[in-house]
Amino acid sequence: MEQRRKNKRVEVNLPIYCKFADMNHQKIVSSVGKVSNLSLGGMKIMLPIRFPASQTKVMDYFLELPRPYLQIKGKARIVWAFWDDLSQTTEVGMEMTALDSMQRHELETILCELNQENHLVQ
Repeated sequence: MEQRRKNKRVEVNLPIYCKFADMNHQKIVSSVGKVSNLSLGGMKIMLPIRFPASQTKVMDYFLELPRPYLQIKGKARIVWAFWDDLSQTTEVGMEMTALDSMQRHELETILCELNQENHLVQ
């Protein structure tokens, strides 16, 4: 299978706060989930709720990075999502949109550090 990602993903375990419209677009749903991998362009998250992937195309998120007081807040385009019966979570592939240059630089620095740490552990 050919790799379609532009940016290498790094395995992480970070909290993420998400907001999106419910299936009927009548109310906003908030959830705290976990980021399992992260790159400059996107991330894979797990949410402890069923996610209306077929009707939700955009999500607001707030991601706390492993540096004191560094957070990224933005919007993401939903690329894919599926419910995992075993873990009772919805796994979601997201493409981050509109990172400013400062956020992008900080995220790039942290990803390099995390990638080096991951290689040391292996």
